[in-house]
Amino acid sequence: MQNNFEPIKVPLSRKLRELRFRFLPVVVFAIVGIAVIYLWDYHVTPSSFHGMAESDRSVVMSPRPGTVLAISAERFDAIFEGDELARVYPVDPAVMSARLEVILAEVELIRTSLEPLADQQRNLLNYEGIRLDLMNARIELATTRINRDRLQRDLARADNLYEQNLISEAEYDLIRTEFAATDIGVTGNEKLISEMEERLQALASGLIPGDRGAADDPVRAAIDVKEKELNVLEAEMNPLIIRAPISGMISQMYKNNGDFTGEGEPIFTISAAGTRYVIGYVRQPVARLPEPGATVEVRSRSRRTAYEGQITHIGTQMEPIHESMLRPGQTVEYVLPVRISISPGSDLIPGELVDITVR
Repeated sequence: MQNNFEPIKVPLSRKLRELRFRFLPVVVFAIVGIAVIYLWDYHVTPSSFHGMAESDRSVVMSPRPGTVLAISAERFDAIFEGDELARVYPVDPAVMSARLEVILAEVELIRTSLEPLADQQRNLLNYEGIRLDLMNARIELATTRINRDRLQRDLARADNLYEQNLISEAEYDLIRTEFAATDIGVTGNEKLISEMEERLQALASGLIPGDRGAADDPVRAAIDVKEKELNVLEAEMNPLIIRAPISGMISQMYKNNGDFTGEGEPIFTISAAGTRYVIGYVRQPVARLPEPGATVEVRSRSRRTAYEGQITHIGTQMEPIHESMLRPGQTVEYVLPVRISISPGSDLIPGELVDITVR
Protein backbone atom coordinates (compact mmCIF):
# COMPACT_ATOMS: atom_id res chain seq x y z
CA MET A 1 0.00 0.00 0.00
CA GLN A 2 1.56 3.23 -1.10
CA ASN A 3 1.70 6.33 1.06
CA ASN A 4 0.36 9.22 -0.90
CA PHE A 5 0.84 11.81 1.79
CA GLU A 6 3.08 14.72 0.85
CA PRO A 7 5.75 15.79 3.43
CA ILE A 8 4.87 18.78 5.45
CA LYS A 9 6.99 21.75 4.45
CA VAL A 10 8.88 23.48 7.27
CA PRO A 11 8.52 27.21 7.13
CA LEU A 12 11.67 29.28 6.71
CA SER A 13 11.06 31.02 10.02
CA ARG A 14 11.07 27.64 11.76
CA LYS A 15 14.41 26.75 10.12
CA LEU A 16 15.94 30.07 11.13
CA ARG A 17 14.69 29.55 14.66
CA GLU A 18 16.29 26.10 14.77
CA LEU A 19 19.55 27.58 13.48
CA ARG A 20 19.41 30.33 16.09
CA PHE A 21 18.92 27.98 19.00
CA ARG A 22 21.37 25.27 17.95
CA PHE A 23 24.30 26.92 16.16
CA LEU A 24 24.21 30.64 16.94
CA PRO A 25 25.20 30.22 20.67
CA VAL A 26 28.22 28.15 19.65
CA VAL A 27 29.32 30.75 17.12
CA VAL A 28 28.81 33.63 19.55
CA PHE A 29 30.70 31.78 22.30
CA ALA A 30 33.63 31.13 19.95
CA ILE A 31 33.76 34.76 18.84
CA VAL A 32 33.64 36.05 22.43
CA GLY A 33 36.35 33.57 23.47
CA ILE A 34 38.65 34.68 20.67
CA ALA A 35 38.04 38.33 21.55
CA VAL A 36 38.82 37.71 25.24
CA ILE A 37 42.04 35.88 24.39
CA TYR A 38 43.10 38.68 22.05
CA LEU A 39 42.35 41.41 24.57
CA TRP A 40 44.11 39.49 27.37
CA ASP A 41 47.24 38.85 25.35
CA TYR A 42 47.62 42.24 23.73
CA HIS A 43 45.81 44.84 25.83
CA VAL A 44 45.70 43.66 29.43
CA THR A 45 48.67 43.70 31.84
CA PRO A 46 48.23 41.58 34.97
CA SER A 47 48.62 43.39 38.28
CA SER A 48 50.81 40.57 39.60
CA PHE A 49 54.06 39.05 38.39
CA HIS A 50 56.84 36.83 39.64
CA GLY A 51 60.32 37.56 40.96
CA MET A 52 63.34 36.28 42.85
CA ALA A 53 64.92 37.35 46.12
CA GLU A 54 68.45 38.66 45.65
CA SER A 55 71.45 39.59 47.82
CA ASP A 56 74.80 41.23 47.21
CA ARG A 57 77.23 38.84 45.57
CA SER A 58 80.90 39.26 44.73
CA VAL A 59 83.04 37.02 42.55
CA VAL A 60 86.66 37.22 43.73
CA MET A 61 89.03 36.86 40.78
CA SER A 62 92.80 36.61 40.49
CA PRO A 63 94.33 39.79 39.01
CA ARG A 64 97.34 37.85 37.71
CA PRO A 65 98.30 34.24 36.92
CA GLY A 66 99.98 32.11 39.54
CA THR A 67 99.61 29.31 42.07
CA VAL A 68 96.86 29.56 44.69
CA LEU A 69 98.17 28.73 48.16
CA ALA A 70 97.37 29.36 51.82
CA ILE A 71 93.58 29.22 51.37
CA SER A 72 92.19 30.15 54.77
CA ALA A 73 88.43 29.78 54.12
CA GLU A 74 86.16 26.97 53.04
CA ARG A 75 82.71 26.83 51.49
CA PHE A 76 79.91 28.07 53.79
CA ASP A 77 82.42 29.84 56.07
CA ALA A 78 81.29 33.23 57.38
CA ILE A 79 83.80 35.96 56.58
CA PHE A 80 84.12 39.71 57.02
CA GLU A 81 85.23 42.43 54.64
CA GLY A 82 89.02 42.61 54.50
CA ASP A 83 89.66 39.06 55.72
CA GLU A 84 92.55 37.26 54.01
CA LEU A 85 91.19 34.40 51.91
CA ALA A 86 94.20 33.11 49.97
CA ARG A 87 97.53 34.02 48.39
CA VAL A 88 98.54 33.84 44.75
CA TYR A 89 102.20 33.13 44.08
CA PRO A 90 103.10 34.21 40.53
CA VAL A 91 106.15 31.88 40.33
CA ASP A 92 106.48 28.26 41.39
CA PRO A 93 108.59 28.02 44.61
CA ALA A 94 110.90 25.40 43.06
CA VAL A 95 111.60 27.64 40.07
CA MET A 96 112.16 30.58 42.42
CA SER A 97 114.72 28.63 44.47
CA ALA A 98 116.61 27.61 41.32
CA ARG A 99 116.79 31.19 40.08
CA LEU A 100 118.05 32.34 43.48
CA GLU A 101 120.80 29.73 43.39
CA VAL A 102 121.91 30.97 39.95
CA ILE A 103 122.14 34.57 41.16
CA LEU A 104 124.02 33.42 44.28
CA ALA A 105 126.61 31.58 42.16
CA GLU A 106 127.11 34.61 39.91
CA VAL A 107 127.52 36.88 42.93
CA GLU A 108 130.24 34.59 44.32
CA LEU A 109 131.98 34.75 40.93
CA ILE A 110 131.99 38.56 41.08
CA ARG A 111 133.36 38.43 44.64
CA THR A 112 136.28 36.27 43.43
CA SER A 113 137.14 38.84 40.76
CA LEU A 114 137.46 41.57 43.45
CA GLU A 115 140.28 39.93 45.40
CA PRO A 116 143.27 40.95 43.16
CA LEU A 117 142.29 44.61 43.55
CA ALA A 118 142.11 44.55 47.32
CA ASP A 119 145.40 46.39 47.91
CA GLN A 120 144.69 49.15 45.37
CA GLN A 121 141.28 50.36 46.32
CA ARG A 122 140.49 49.07 49.78
CA ASN A 123 137.67 51.48 50.65
CA LEU A 124 135.93 51.04 47.32
CA LEU A 125 136.23 47.29 47.49
CA ASN A 126 134.84 47.32 51.01
CA TYR A 127 131.85 49.19 49.65
CA GLU A 128 131.35 46.74 46.79
CA GLY A 129 132.02 43.80 49.11
CA ILE A 130 129.28 44.92 51.45
CA ARG A 131 126.95 45.25 48.47
CA LEU A 132 127.71 41.65 47.57
CA ASP A 133 127.21 40.56 51.17
CA LEU A 134 123.90 42.38 51.18
CA MET A 135 122.84 40.57 48.02
CA ASN A 136 123.81 37.25 49.60
CA ALA A 137 121.74 38.09 52.65
CA ARG A 138 118.75 39.04 50.51
CA ILE A 139 119.03 35.78 48.57
CA GLU A 140 119.19 33.84 51.82
CA LEU A 141 116.19 35.75 53.14
CA ALA A 142 114.19 34.97 50.00
CA THR A 143 115.08 31.28 50.28
CA THR A 144 114.13 31.24 53.96
CA ARG A 145 110.79 32.89 53.20
CA ILE A 146 110.03 30.22 50.62
CA ASN A 147 110.74 27.53 53.20
CA ARG A 148 108.68 29.35 55.81
CA ASP A 149 105.67 29.58 53.49
CA ARG A 150 105.98 25.86 52.74
CA LEU A 151 106.20 25.00 56.45
CA GLN A 152 103.27 27.30 57.19
CA ARG A 153 101.12 25.32 54.75
CA ASP A 154 102.38 22.07 56.30
CA LEU A 155 101.51 23.39 59.76
CA ALA A 156 97.98 24.33 58.64
CA ARG A 157 97.43 20.81 57.35
CA ALA A 158 98.98 19.35 60.50
CA ASP A 159 96.56 21.37 62.66
CA ASN A 160 93.59 19.69 61.00
CA LEU A 161 95.19 16.24 61.14
CA TYR A 162 96.12 16.66 64.82
CA GLU A 163 92.58 17.72 65.73
CA GLN A 164 91.31 14.54 64.05
CA ASN A 165 93.96 12.42 65.84
CA LEU A 166 95.50 11.37 62.52
CA ILE A 167 99.09 12.29 63.48
CA SER A 168 100.96 11.88 66.73
CA GLU A 169 101.83 14.72 69.07
CA ALA A 170 105.54 14.20 68.36
CA GLU A 171 105.02 14.68 64.61
CA TYR A 172 102.90 17.74 65.26
CA ASP A 173 105.52 19.26 67.59
CA LEU A 174 108.26 18.61 65.01
CA ILE A 175 106.39 20.55 62.34
CA ARG A 176 105.69 23.41 64.74
CA THR A 177 109.34 23.54 65.79
CA GLU A 178 110.56 23.62 62.19
CA PHE A 179 108.17 26.43 61.35
CA ALA A 180 109.16 28.43 64.45
CA ALA A 181 112.87 28.03 63.67
CA THR A 182 112.37 29.13 60.08
CA ASP A 183 110.29 32.10 61.19
CA ILE A 184 113.09 33.14 63.58
CA GLY A 185 115.55 32.82 60.70
CA VAL A 186 113.45 35.17 58.57
CA THR A 187 113.36 37.72 61.38
CA GLY A 188 117.13 37.46 61.89
CA ASN A 189 117.87 37.88 58.19
CA GLU A 190 115.61 40.91 57.99
CA LYS A 191 117.48 42.50 60.91
CA LEU A 192 120.86 41.65 59.35
CA ILE A 193 119.85 43.20 56.04
CA SER A 194 118.71 46.37 57.81
CA GLU A 195 122.08 46.69 59.58
CA MET A 196 124.04 46.05 56.37
CA GLU A 197 122.05 48.69 54.53
CA GLU A 198 122.96 51.20 57.27
CA ARG A 199 126.67 50.26 57.02
CA LEU A 200 126.53 50.53 53.24
CA GLN A 201 124.97 53.97 53.41
CA ALA A 202 127.59 55.16 55.92
CA LEU A 203 130.46 53.83 53.80
CA ALA A 204 129.02 55.37 50.63
CA SER A 205 128.90 58.81 52.26
CA GLY A 206 132.68 58.62 52.92
CA LEU A 207 133.71 57.78 49.37
CA ILE A 208 134.95 60.40 46.92
CA PRO A 209 132.69 60.46 43.83
CA GLY A 210 135.71 59.91 41.55
CA ASP A 211 136.54 56.66 43.33
CA ARG A 212 133.57 54.93 41.70
CA GLY A 213 134.45 55.44 38.07
CA ALA A 214 137.91 54.00 37.35
CA ALA A 215 139.20 50.45 37.49
CA ASP A 216 136.05 48.97 38.98
CA ASP A 217 133.58 49.95 36.21
CA PRO A 218 133.08 46.38 34.86
CA VAL A 219 132.75 44.97 38.37
CA ARG A 220 130.30 47.64 39.46
CA ALA A 221 128.28 47.15 36.28
CA ALA A 222 128.07 43.40 36.95
CA ILE A 223 127.01 44.01 40.56
CA ASP A 224 124.37 46.50 39.42
CA VAL A 225 122.95 43.99 36.94
CA LYS A 226 122.72 41.23 39.54
CA GLU A 227 121.19 43.59 42.06
CA LYS A 228 118.46 44.54 39.59
CA GLU A 229 117.85 40.88 38.79
CA LEU A 230 117.48 40.21 42.50
CA ASN A 231 115.04 43.13 42.85
CA VAL A 232 112.89 41.71 40.07
CA LEU A 233 112.99 38.24 41.60
CA GLU A 234 112.00 39.56 45.03
CA ALA A 235 109.08 41.45 43.49
CA GLU A 236 107.92 38.32 41.69
CA MET A 237 108.27 36.25 44.84
CA ASN A 238 105.97 38.44 46.92
CA PRO A 239 102.54 36.78 46.99
CA LEU A 240 99.37 38.62 46.08
CA ILE A 241 97.03 38.55 49.08
CA ILE A 242 93.38 37.94 48.14
CA ARG A 243 91.01 39.65 50.60
CA ALA A 244 87.24 39.56 50.95
CA PRO A 245 85.61 42.60 49.29
CA ILE A 246 82.35 42.19 51.25
CA SER A 247 81.12 40.45 54.37
CA GLY A 248 79.07 37.31 53.94
CA MET A 249 79.52 33.61 53.28
CA ILE A 250 81.68 31.64 50.84
CA SER A 251 79.01 30.22 48.53
CA GLN A 252 81.35 28.83 45.85
CA MET A 253 85.02 27.79 45.68
CA TYR A 254 86.65 27.34 42.28
CA LYS A 255 90.28 26.66 43.32
CA ASN A 256 92.08 24.50 45.86
CA ASN A 257 95.53 24.79 47.39
CA GLY A 258 98.16 24.24 44.72
CA ASP A 259 95.85 24.95 41.76
CA PHE A 260 97.04 27.24 38.99
CA THR A 261 94.88 30.25 38.21
CA GLY A 262 94.94 32.45 35.16
CA GLU A 263 94.43 36.19 35.10
CA GLY A 264 90.76 37.01 35.69
CA GLU A 265 89.76 33.48 36.73
CA PRO A 266 87.35 33.23 39.70
CA ILE A 267 88.59 31.85 43.01
CA PHE A 268 85.63 32.47 45.35
CA THR A 269 82.05 33.65 45.24
CA ILE A 270 80.91 35.55 48.34
CA SER A 271 77.20 36.03 49.04
CA ALA A 272 75.98 38.55 51.58
CA ALA A 273 73.68 37.29 54.31
CA GLY A 274 69.97 38.06 53.96
CA THR A 275 67.85 39.46 51.15
CA ARG A 276 68.38 43.11 50.30
CA TYR A 277 66.01 43.41 47.34
CA VAL A 278 63.79 41.49 44.94
CA ILE A 279 64.05 41.40 41.16
CA GLY A 280 60.63 41.11 39.54
CA TYR A 281 60.05 40.03 35.95
CA VAL A 282 57.13 41.59 34.03
CA ARG A 283 56.21 39.36 31.10
CA GLN A 284 55.23 40.61 27.69
CA PRO A 285 53.10 42.23 26.47
CA VAL A 286 53.68 45.21 28.75
CA ALA A 287 50.73 47.47 28.06
CA ARG A 288 51.28 49.58 31.18
CA LEU A 289 54.71 50.08 32.72
CA PRO A 290 55.09 49.76 36.49
CA GLU A 291 55.79 53.09 38.12
CA PRO A 292 58.76 53.77 40.41
CA GLY A 293 57.55 54.33 43.96
CA ALA A 294 54.58 52.00 43.62
CA THR A 295 53.85 49.84 46.66
CA VAL A 296 53.81 46.10 46.13
CA GLU A 297 53.21 42.98 48.18
CA VAL A 298 55.93 40.33 48.02
CA ARG A 299 54.70 36.88 49.01
CA SER A 300 56.91 33.86 49.67
CA ARG A 301 55.80 30.67 47.95
CA SER A 302 57.25 28.34 50.58
CA ARG A 303 56.09 29.99 53.83
CA ARG A 304 53.20 32.04 52.41
CA THR A 305 54.39 35.09 54.33
CA ALA A 306 53.93 38.52 52.79
CA TYR A 307 56.12 41.62 52.99
CA GLU A 308 55.63 45.15 51.82
CA GLY A 309 57.99 46.49 49.20
CA GLN A 310 58.44 49.41 46.87
CA ILE A 311 59.49 49.59 43.24
CA THR A 312 62.75 51.55 43.09
CA HIS A 313 64.12 50.88 39.60
CA ILE A 314 62.71 49.71 36.26
CA GLY A 315 64.84 48.18 33.55
CA THR A 316 65.46 50.05 30.33
CA GLN A 317 65.24 47.01 28.07
CA MET A 318 63.93 43.47 27.86
CA GLU A 319 66.28 40.87 29.30
CA PRO A 320 66.27 37.04 29.42
CA ILE A 321 64.35 35.73 32.41
CA HIS A 322 66.09 33.49 34.94
CA GLU A 323 66.04 29.89 33.73
CA SER A 324 64.26 28.70 36.87
CA MET A 325 61.25 30.87 35.96
CA LEU A 326 60.80 29.71 32.36
CA ARG A 327 57.44 28.28 31.39
CA PRO A 328 57.33 24.58 30.45
CA GLY A 329 58.70 24.00 26.96
CA GLN A 330 60.42 27.40 26.73
CA THR A 331 64.17 27.81 26.38
CA VAL A 332 64.31 31.61 26.50
CA GLU A 333 61.90 34.43 27.32
CA TYR A 334 62.52 38.17 27.42
CA VAL A 335 60.94 40.17 30.23
CA LEU A 336 61.17 43.60 31.79
CA PRO A 337 63.18 43.50 35.07
CA VAL A 338 62.01 45.55 38.05
CA ARG A 339 63.96 46.13 41.27
CA ILE A 340 61.94 46.16 44.49
CA SER A 341 63.24 47.19 47.90
CA ILE A 342 62.06 44.88 50.64
CA SER A 343 61.28 45.74 54.24
CA PRO A 344 64.17 44.90 56.60
CA GLY A 345 63.92 41.78 58.71
CA SER A 346 62.35 39.58 56.06
CA ASP A 347 63.12 35.86 56.12
CA LEU A 348 63.29 35.54 52.34
CA ILE A 349 66.14 33.31 51.23
CA PRO A 350 68.30 34.70 48.39
CA GLY A 351 67.34 32.83 45.21
CA GLU A 352 63.81 32.08 46.46
CA LEU A 353 60.91 32.56 44.00
CA VAL A 354 58.24 35.03 45.10
CA ASP A 355 54.90 36.38 43.85
CA ILE A 356 54.54 40.15 43.54
CA THR A 357 51.24 42.03 43.54
CA VAL A 358 50.94 45.75 42.74
CA ARG A 359 48.64 47.49 45.17
